[in-house]
Amino acid sequence: MDLVLFKVRDDLDEGDWGLRRVIDDEYEEVAVKSIPGVELGLHIKTSKESVPRWQEDLMLIAKEQDSPLIRGLRNQSSGAVVRIGRCGHRFLLVYGTGRHAVESTKIEARFGLQVAANLIDPEALKGVDTRRLVGAGRNQIISMASVGPLHKLGIEPTVDIVRQLEGRPPEGFATGIIGGDTLRLTLNSFRFGDLPIKLDEIIAAYNSDAYKGTFPFLDYFTRISRSNATLHSRLNSRIDEMILSKSHEVDFMEPETDATVKPDRFVLKLGRRSVPIEGELNREVVTKAVSEGV
Repeated sequence: MDLVLFKVRDDLDEGDWGLRRVIDDEYEEVAVKSIPGVELGLHIKTSKESVPRWQEDLMLIAKEQDSPLIRGLRNQSSGAVVRIGRCGHRFLLVYGTGRHAVESTKIEARFGLQVAANLIDPEALKGVDTRRLVGAGRNQIISMASVGPLHKLGIEPTVDIVRQLEGRPPEGFATGIIGGDTLRLTLNSFRFGDLPIKLDEIIAAYNSDAYKGTFPFLDYFTRISRSNATLHSRLNSRIDEMILSKSHEVDFMEPETDATVKPDRFVLKLGRRSVPIEGELNREVVTKAVSEGV
């Protein structure tokens, strides 16, 4: 089974779990058993049926113009979020659509990447997700059929931002690991009673700087911490100017998603306004959306 884990930023207020308002609007809190060593909370979103966006496309090619089979197509979206407190740290374990309840600005960036980089043997890598900072700024996901050495992934450290690493962790920790802003572990079996030990292992890996010896290029590019409000404000103002002027010195990076999911569209929002974007998120489509009033 797979576990997907976020780490809430340590600088947030004590009662802030980094969750969006939907956790109150669409989720129900469920009482949980007590597990020594951890603070737990559980939020559940029951399935809500919706019509697939591509239903009408299928009707165009169906011989029967109002096919009951196609009309009967439905999506169901269940989700769950488990709040976990351990040794002063806050984590969110998500299932299904539960990841959409997490506020992306309130999680520790690179949390999973740093854990994975400290655990994966550089000779036992399986895949990488990069973004190139020159040229067209191409996103690239490289996966290998079996684990292998770093050089086979073709990373160019001076121009590629590494957003996710996938590989084989030490025996006994997990059978597979993918790390980016989130940490995804593949386990043969899992019990919530094992959480304290597993979280201690994860925290130790996160706090380690061993990756600097094996994957030093991870620090070639640095995100500005959101706790630096003054610098963030200055950068945001400058970026706003560049976007409005359609500057070629600014580009856009697709947000990190679950490694098993590829989004079919993005939505740019400003207040109540929104513009859907099909396909790749790049400078041309974003500046066009901005010019149209987003």
